[in-house]
Amino acid sequence: GDSIVPRRRSREVGYARDEHDNETRPMHELDVSHTTVATPVELVGLQLWRGAMLACDVLWAHKAELFCTPGSHVALEVGAGCGLPALVSARAGGRVFLTDASDDVLENAQANVARSATTACFPEVGEVSVRRLDWGIPWHALCTSG
Repeated sequence: GDSIVPRRRSREVGYARDEHDNETRPMHELDVSHTTVATPVELVGLQLWRGAMLACDVLWAHKAELFCTPGSHVALEVGAGCGLPALVSARAGGRVFLTDASDDVLENAQANVARSATTACFPEVGEVSVRRLDWGIPWHALCTSG
C-alpha cells in the first residue's frame, strides 16, 4: 500500500487570476483527475499516490538544478498513472515522456495533460508526451513491432 509521508506547505505561493473562469488561484496549482476508491490492480494508475506527491515536492524544490535550462532535460516517468510528477517536471521546464501500460490510465493521463495546458495562471513551460509502455513486453519486441 501507500505509506503516509508528512508534507509541508511551500512558502513559494503566488496568486494569479485564471482568465477562463476569472477565479484567483495559487500559481502552482495543477488540476489532476484521479480516483479515490479502490481499483483492480490493472487500474491502480488511476489513483494518486502519496509517493507521487512526495516526488513532486522534491522535483519542485530542486527545479533550478534539475531543469536549469528549459527544454534541455528529458525525463521518463514509467508507470506514471495520473501523471502528476510528469506535469510538475514539465512546469519546471523539462521535456517529459509519461508512460503507462493501461489504455484507461493513459486516457486519464492525456486528459490531465490537456487540462494542465489550458490552465491560464500556470502556462505550459515544458512538454509532456503520453506514450504506452508495457514493461511486461520484452524491449526487442517493441523495437521490431513497427
